[in-house]
Amino acid sequence: MEISQKIGSSSEDEPTECNVLLASSEHGVSSVKHPIVPDRETNLGDIPEDRFYGVYFIFLFLGMASLLPWNFFITAKSYFQFKLRNTSIPASEFNDPDEETNLQILFESYLATSSTITNLTCVFLTAIFVRKIPLKVRMIASLCLVICLFGLTSVLVKLDSNNWQKTFFIVTIASAAVINGGTAILTGSIFGFSCRFPRSYTQACMMGQAIGGTFAAVAGILALAGGSSVIDSAFGYFLTATVISVVSLLAYILLYYLPFSKYHMTEVVSGVKSINNDESHTVPQGHCEFYGEIIKQIWKQGVCVCIVFTITLACFPAVSASIRSVTYVKGDSWTDKYFTPVICFLLFNLGDWVGRTATSWISLPSDRHSYIMLLLCCLRVAFIPLLMFCNAEPRSHLNVVFDHDAWPITFILLLGLTNGYFGTRVMIYAPQRVTWGQAEAAGVIMAFMLTLGLALGSGLSFLIVKLL
Repeated sequence: MEISQKIGSSSEDEPTECNVLLASSEHGVSSVKHPIVPDRETNLGDIPEDRFYGVYFIFLFLGMASLLPWNFFITAKSYFQFKLRNTSIPASEFNDPDEETNLQILFESYLATSSTITNLTCVFLTAIFVRKIPLKVRMIASLCLVICLFGLTSVLVKLDSNNWQKTFFIVTIASAAVINGGTAILTGSIFGFSCRFPRSYTQACMMGQAIGGTFAAVAGILALAGGSSVIDSAFGYFLTATVISVVSLLAYILLYYLPFSKYHMTEVVSGVKSINNDESHTVPQGHCEFYGEIIKQIWKQGVCVCIVFTITLACFPAVSASIRSVTYVKGDSWTDKYFTPVICFLLFNLGDWVGRTATSWISLPSDRHSYIMLLLCCLRVAFIPLLMFCNAEPRSHLNVVFDHDAWPITFILLLGLTNGYFGTRVMIYAPQRVTWGQAEAAGVIMAFMLTLGLALGSGLSFLIVKLL
């Protein structure tokens, strides 16, 4: 029995010998001319078993590690506000809007802009050079970079920066940008790498990202409940991210020693088997021809994933995090302290996690109905006005239409569910439409389209907030 069957894939989703379905009219991919594994010297009976689902859980963990850094930067908002506060007032009043400094005002926009630029640039370069730079080099270099800079960020937490706030601001923005660039390379490489395996392993990467978001949301709530200081909480966030990055590096290296992963990492080049490294990227096909052929097969899936994450980032967290309870009372335990962390961050991430998990047993619409999938992804644009007409503050142009807390709870949960389900579904479908030799590049291209959606959605969120 194949590993994807054990993990819960449906009969329609059963993988072939390597990751993806052969061309068949049943799945609407008759334009694929070659089997995915044309030269494999072994047959299905020779595939090693993924013992104890070890490789599956490594991909799950790598997916979590790829998104956890950004989630911790968002969760540590109070810490950055504290570090950049007006030092002439009591430290306990660092969140007073009347005493807000320019650095506090500018921090989030600079963080979002710099991180988006490096994220998009690095994942684009990963897509371009996927055949030139070996996977092992990309993965190890990006993880080492993230580990070093998170270590630096953890050290900065404990330093008194009151007398050099501008330097702290610049160093933090620069390190966050580089960290996000490193995680972008990591994300693109992970998705490309997972496409060499049965489809359930791409799903594992997507689920890992949702778990990372949920983990960060729970950590933030527990920090509030425990009454931890902003410094201690931030140190815990960044130290945790550093440790997880170190473990991710060790877990990735372990893949080169496990029989199941070694089997799927092995290519046949000119009749000689080789593990994915420099020689395995030597493909005689030109760049334009190579990428053009892939894009021709997966453009609909790429557009779908871009639309899904554009709409999600347009709403979350910019609009959804600004929604207040209609019964808001300043200082109240629920409406003032826990409403946003629970309803916005935790509820969305739980919905996202459930949506991604649901792709294990639901595969509708199928890949042959790709235009229906595209339509469904576009219909998610309705979440933007729905959330705008909730009790989001501050607002000066629109009236509140949905004046009960049940509305934002419903909308945010559905936003997470549909984001997780549709995003994962199209990420799984894309590599099925290309040959095995193109699968890694197809995965990286899909990761680029996902990142492009994040960038477009982040930019759109600024306009939406202004329209409230």
